[in-house]
Amino acid sequence: MDAADTIGRTVASQGKRPVVLLIESRPLIRSCLSRWLVQDFDAARLVALSSPSDVRSGLNEGQAADLVIWSIGGLVLSQSPALQGLERLKASFPGIPLVLLADREDVIDVAEAIRCGASGYIPTSLDKSEIAEILRFVRSGGTFVPASIILDRSANARASEWASPASESPFRVLTSRERDVVDLLRQAKSNKIIAYELDLSESTVKVIVHRILGKLNAANRTEVACLAQKCFEGQRPDAT
Repeated sequence: MDAADTIGRTVASQGKRPVVLLIESRPLIRSCLSRWLVQDFDAARLVALSSPSDVRSGLNEGQAADLVIWSIGGLVLSQSPALQGLERLKASFPGIPLVLLADREDVIDVAEAIRCGASGYIPTSLDKSEIAEILRFVRSGGTFVPASIILDRSANARASEWASPASESPFRVLTSRERDVVDLLRQAKSNKIIAYELDLSESTVKVIVHRILGKLNAANRTEVACLAQKCFEGQRPDAT
């Protein structure tokens, strides 16, 4: 019996605490995530590997998991190495929830992950407590995608309206600093990272984001990011 067969047949016997397989190529990040999963996510057992190709050799006979987490960093999911890794994991662990933990929050990547059978696509911009709740939700049988994928259709419609000659882009009402923040929101960066890159305090960034939401009449930061991406196709929101 190989490792995948063992996992598929013994999940039910593991009790309520999750048994987690973590894949992360960067040693420091792998160590930090492992510690967090054991302490905060309360993993009953954790197997940490550096690559999807290590799965067969990394799991011993009799080991089982009921959640697989692949931390892909900034990998572009539509490119072949990432897709091959995802397909390998799905083939090795049929029926086991698989979650991608990613630095990118791109609609195409999210859609590709779900199409290939992932049960969740979690941006690293989220707080660790939010990520823990998402992991519990996925482990219980749910599927999670970021708000950006849900808002994509409405963002397309609003972006077309905003880009029409009869309508002036609402981004023009923003100050230069606010446009700087929008540009970083479009890259799915957290308030902490935005503060660092713009040499601001995190509290100041929160105020600016709140002001942007009001000026653009947007529901949240993800909607702003989607609209900026759709309107300007990778250019800065103040580009003409």
